[in-house]
Amino acid sequence: MHALFLVLNDTYLIDDVHEILSKCEVGGTFFNSTGLGKVEMNYDNSDSHTFTSVRKMLAGEKPKNITVMSIIKSDDKLDEVTIEIMKLLDNIEKKGVGFMFVLPVSYIYGYKGKDLK
Repeated sequence: MHALFLVLNDTYLIDDVHEILSKCEVGGTFFNSTGLGKVEMNYDNSDSHTFTSVRKMLAGEKPKNITVMSIIKSDDKLDEVTIEIMKLLDNIEKKGVGFMFVLPVSYIYGYKGKDLK
């Protein structure tokens, strides 16, 4: 099993990501997130102290990224999902698009017996 994480900077693409996960028959969890690079980039020099910027970000003063997490059972399904996401994002290597990574999953607790696809 694998945990796929996608940090998506262009939040307008989230419906397309949802469509990919649905088409590939895998679930996903979507949540708002903000990277420190964006925190520092979006505040002027008067907020030079990172913790001040982080406090402002946590108070909701800046736009968010969307992070997607999906648990995927098979290597084939992982390949299918990642290929479709890479097609959607076209040039993920370009700065500001986002990034994706995959981690192995040893156990899942609390899934209530549903079969992961």
